[in-house]
Amino acid sequence: MSIQKVQAFLNSHNIKYTTIRYSSAHTRQELKSYKSKLGTDLIEAVLVKIEEKIAIAIVPDGLAIDIGSLQNALGTTNVKFLEPKEVASFFPDSEFGTVPPFGNLISTDVFLAQELEQKQEAAFYVDSYTDLIRMSYGDFE
Repeated sequence: MSIQKVQAFLNSHNIKYTTIRYSSAHTRQELKSYKSKLGTDLIEAVLVKIEEKIAIAIVPDGLAIDIGSLQNALGTTNVKFLEPKEVASFFPDSEFGTVPPFGNLISTDVFLAQELEQKQEAAFYVDSYTDLIRMSYGDFE
């Protein structure tokens, strides 16, 4: 999914956002340093399979997801993370870890981690580690 598609979606809903584009010459460590200076809370979309259905779990970047807690919350023991190859089948043009956090763009359910409820702002990558979108968490939610 391209950043243009995500921007068109946000624009169609009159969502205010900022796009930050980093040069591809930056290393991931440099990008991590820049983002920490922004003071922005990054979120990450993690693809999971629940029973036989694909869903997106949205978590704060760097939070380790406890599969047992996710299973308890969903009331099933049949939940697994998608492998990078499986994620690539849904998002062939996206770097692993940069799936856009909008389930409605791919017609799937989205589950938000409770830790996100206190956030003022959300930022996430789209397609690559060079494109970052920032917006209010209320608008994201």
